[in-house]
Amino acid sequence: MIVESKPISYRLRNFLTLCAIIAGLGFGEWGMGPIGGINFANADITEGEAEGHLGWAAGLSAEFGFGKPISLAIQPMYVTRGSDFTITPDEVEITGRPRLTYLSLPVLFKLKFGNPDAFGFVFAGPNFAYNLTVEADFDEVTEDFESALAPLDMGVDVGAGFSFRVAPTVLLGLDARYTHGFIDLLEDEVPGLGGIQTRDIKILASLVFEMWAM
Repeated sequence: MIVESKPISYRLRNFLTLCAIIAGLGFGEWGMGPIGGINFANADITEGEAEGHLGWAAGLSAEFGFGKPISLAIQPMYVTRGSDFTITPDEVEITGRPRLTYLSLPVLFKLKFGNPDAFGFVFAGPNFAYNLTVEADFDEVTEDFESALAPLDMGVDVGAGFSFRVAPTVLLGLDARYTHGFIDLLEDEVPGLGGIQTRDIKILASLVFEMWAM
């Protein structure tokens, strides 16, 4: 049976409704806009060696408590990940190049310092990610890898950046962040690979349009 996914307009309407509800809980001003950039994707594996892969990320950022020293940012993003692995199952060296895509949802608490028109910030918070696609080239263990990959990933994001006002109600921001995964991405054993955990570094730019003040 084929189950049709909800249209993008439906999901966007639900996301905007959620933003309005959160804003009404006392966070005051809130804003929203696009966010995107590059992802230096890598992984920590318990066996073998891993080399990084250059990917990208893009999505939306909604920030609540826009005009306060501490704010909450929710940032659903489409993220490409991957790494080049060298493993030795049965003492035979194999190089694999898995390429993964995720729907990522960082929920970040931001601490700001400066003035409303130009300020720096630091942030931290959980990052939840759902695997969308996986492509792997691991010779005889390819099928094992693709079937063993866990659908969900969870970790923490930490980072810092700065923002400055480019229009009366628009801020341009730039940040760098590190994602440290806590979950083993392999639900089943893959010969010669062991466990995998996410280790990503992102450099992202964003625009935040102030929506309203409560």
